[in-house]
Amino acid sequence: MEAGRIVRRVRRLGWVVLLGSLAVLGAALNTGNNLLHLLGSLGLASLLVSWMMSKLMLRRTRVLVQVEGEPVAGELIPVELTTRASLPYFGTAGLLLRVGSGERLAIPHVPSGPAGRHVTELDGRARGVSPLELELACLFPLGMVEARRPLSAPELLVLPRALPAPDGTSAAGAERGAELARRGPGTELDEVRPWQDGDEPRRIDWKTTARRGELMVREHLDETQRRAVVIVDLSSPTDEPAEEERVEKVVSWAADAVQRLELAGLFVELVLPSGRHPGNAREHLRQLARLQAPRPGSLAAGWWRGQVDPDENPLLLSTGAAA
Repeated sequence: MEAGRIVRRVRRLGWVVLLGSLAVLGAALNTGNNLLHLLGSLGLASLLVSWMMSKLMLRRTRVLVQVEGEPVAGELIPVELTTRASLPYFGTAGLLLRVGSGERLAIPHVPSGPAGRHVTELDGRARGVSPLELELACLFPLGMVEARRPLSAPELLVLPRALPAPDGTSAAGAERGAELARRGPGTELDEVRPWQDGDEPRRIDWKTTARRGELMVREHLDETQRRAVVIVDLSSPTDEPAEEERVEKVVSWAADAVQRLELAGLFVELVLPSGRHPGNAREHLRQLARLQAPRPGSLAAGWWRGQVDPDENPLLLSTGAAA
């Protein structure tokens, strides 16, 4: 969808044609040469046609930009362009889609009729909320005049890139989390095993006992122990803000940890300064994408201790460890 008005400007080639045409017409007036009159008039006419046609092309073109999926920091962003031209017969041409201040995607021709679709890729962006600044330009027909119009586009939420910690912290957390899904008082049956000293009589499986002729006990997965807690501490141990490189390392480690723990079959809770956040790995990645380092001194050391029970065996990822 378009937003904003069309703005036109004469490009360098247009100024050269304009000044050259005026010079030729001046010479024609002094000499009475009809050929010079013709050449000067053609130059001015071509500039006038470019001025009008560039705006007409933009008015008759619709471009919809859709980002496929959720982009990840540092990776190319797949984008689908849906174009439609309402100019009969010929369609529109000479279009250029600018993304931000650097990327340019050429759209040489948009035929009249049904919408066309084009898939392309944009350069990767840093983690966080990234505005997608789009502008549609037209240089048709001779490139002497540029008409441009901003396009409305949603902001991109760029997810953090998942990287395992160099010391294996996140991997060890996933392995420990898998071990924590141990047997205990729960509702999900794990197995039926022979009786052992210390087992509770109420857990005897009488049907299996009668069939096998020995006492058999039902084992369940402990639901309370199938929960993993990941603490992300971006506070600085000094009075200076945490270095951006350290912050991004910790966020990437946390992104790796929450995905590994979920794959290990655990329910993951993310502990941030804003509180405890239950959810799946995708929800945690979105929270990590928006996470910013706190101001120095705004958080006390060990701020997370009041939110986490030591018996939960939390996985702590901090900027101090990323030093």
